[in-house]
Amino acid sequence: VTLYAVWKANSYTVTFNTDGGSAVQSQTVVYNGKATRPVSDPEKVGYTFKGWFEGEVEYDFDNAVTADIELTAKWEINTYTVTFNAGEGQFSYDSIQNDQKTIELEVQYGGNAYEALYKLVNFKIIAPEDYIVEGFEVVGGSYSSMFYVTKELNVNITYSKTEVIVYMLGLDGT
Repeated sequence: VTLYAVWKANSYTVTFNTDGGSAVQSQTVVYNGKATRPVSDPEKVGYTFKGWFEGEVEYDFDNAVTADIELTAKWEINTYTVTFNAGEGQFSYDSIQNDQKTIELEVQYGGNAYEALYKLVNFKIIAPEDYIVEGFEVVGGSYSSMFYVTKELNVNITYSKTEVIVYMLGLDGT
């Protein structure tokens, strides 16, 4: 009787931690085999996928797998341009004079555009003569979208005409 040894290569699990993104299925890889880059990148609202990392190093899918590993998705938060339009008025702040008609601010996903606007040093909205600032109108969105930015925004400053009421009193108080 001749006995032969039969060896079976160990298998290892490659786990994909999406850090809040859409799920990616784990892979089972035989010893010295290679993990396969997932066909689709995961998605995460408000973020751009930057790659799969093992610790702080981007994973090289040409590496041989010799143990269980966890790869973690790296994300970059999206930044959106919020454009404020003064219309007939003007903006004034730190480094500009009273001729600025638009201000473009870069606001991160979930950021507050209204707060970013008022963080400009010495910021003012200068209404046209005989008008006062009434508010903000978000084009194609709601006022609240300025407080939690999820896309590019255009915001118009609105004005209302001031009314002057003159009271004439006689010397006798009437």
